[in-house]
Amino acid sequence: ADKVPIAVKDNIDVKDMITSAGSLALENNLITQDAFLVTKLKQNNYFIIGKTNLSEWANFRSTGSVSGWSSLGGQTLNSYGRNLNPCGSSSGSAVAVKDGLVEVAIGTETNGSISCPASVNGIVGIKPTVGLVSRHGIVPISSTQDTTLLSTKKITIQSDENMCDIKSSTQIDLSSIFLNISIYYY
Repeated sequence: ADKVPIAVKDNIDVKDMITSAGSLALENNLITQDAFLVTKLKQNNYFIIGKTNLSEWANFRSTGSVSGWSSLGGQTLNSYGRNLNPCGSSSGSAVAVKDGLVEVAIGTETNGSISCPASVNGIVGIKPTVGLVSRHGIVPISSTQDTTLLSTKKITIQSDENMCDIKSSTQIDLSSIFLNISIYYY
């Protein structure tokens, strides 16, 4: 089967790539080991095509920081207008999906980096329960809030015996969204 190209936020370790968190201080931080999540993605037929821009240090560098800006990558632009906020530290992942550079991107969230970029870019953002997906190999902000996220344009969740029927219940187990659920994108 063909490998699925995917982009990851530049605070997630990918072997033989730089993980900078958007900061000039880490511009030469060449990684020698994949983050746990990246290892699992690669084992499940995903190919890391590149890194996405982010708000420097995932927007935890000052109280007046700008969404989507980093000293290394510059300003992430909202596809709907340069004067519009791309919203959230994972804005690069959301814009990459919105603009069709990739069908799927991975970002991270501490406080709003899923719902905000997804909503302003018209894509789907899925936030797993904090702690459900390993944070090993991800630049940390908060051990009680950090999680990874999936951004894509459209998804179809395929039910099985371990999940609730979407039509008859609002409780859906998305705990294995990254590894075990077939994701169909259009």
